[in-house]
Amino acid sequence: MTGTMPSPEAVRFRRLLHRALTLIPTHRESARRADDIAHRLCEACSEDDRPSSAEAGEAVHCALTLLDAFGALTTGDEGYRTAGQVSTYFLRSLAWYLERGVPLVSGWHARGVQGNDAESPFDRAPRFLEDMERRRLRIAAQMGLDAPASRQQEVALILIKSVHGEDVSYLHRFDADAGRYQLIGGRVEPGETPLAAALREAGEELGLATDAGAGFHLWPLLDPHERICITAISPTYGALTDYTFNVFGASMDSAALALSEVDRWVSVDEMLAGRTDAGEPMGDTQLMRELDRRLPGGLRGAPIPPVGR
Repeated sequence: MTGTMPSPEAVRFRRLLHRALTLIPTHRESARRADDIAHRLCEACSEDDRPSSAEAGEAVHCALTLLDAFGALTTGDEGYRTAGQVSTYFLRSLAWYLERGVPLVSGWHARGVQGNDAESPFDRAPRFLEDMERRRLRIAAQMGLDAPASRQQEVALILIKSVHGEDVSYLHRFDADAGRYQLIGGRVEPGETPLAAALREAGEELGLATDAGAGFHLWPLLDPHERICITAISPTYGALTDYTFNVFGASMDSAALALSEVDRWVSVDEMLAGRTDAGEPMGDTQLMRELDRRLPGGLRGAPIPPVGR
């Protein structure tokens, strides 16, 4: 539920939309044209609450468009009716939500697709959106169409490397919103350069600063025109996202690195597998493969001075 009360006009239109839904013929009834449904809507209202023909037509058009977006409508020359038994029941359920002013989907301010396992997609909007986006990708592929991203995000990644014998690992942090371990870094804010974003993230996540006398330095591992671009579903928002990754190497004195319980050294094998040896979820394997392919020497041989653990 929102924190503001809808206007009287909005309440009235919602009431009209509810009535319009109840007047759409079911799968067992004869189809009706939109103007006939609008006429019946006017007749169903009391004289002091009767809409104009234009208002009724708008409510009916909105109801039909809404049901069509869900695929719950059969259309033809004779008019409209529900597409079958389940769509009839769906219409009646949807009408209840409208009549009571209760949102069908909640949790629009939630972050993270995973959330509580007990929550349904209707209780957690990012999970609901993820299902929508995955379905959109499947349908677009079947139809030979593009599925444009709903979101664009530039990201600064920081690679902090550790080497023990032949074991090469990189520092990761568990992101509670994403529900997985991810490389150090984060989004590039509007008006911010990728380097400034990387420095800010290093300070926020690890308490590191270039002016702290800790020998901490960052430098780009890829040329600006070689940034890694990947389209994937965001584990935080559930939206299909066009990501642009700026990749930085980091060097520092080992004494400057104070890790917390959410930090973990993750081997290259685990990164490429998308799971830690303990079965914990990792960042996007497509990104890991691109890093391994694009970095000089790959993830194992990337020219980054190792940090002692």
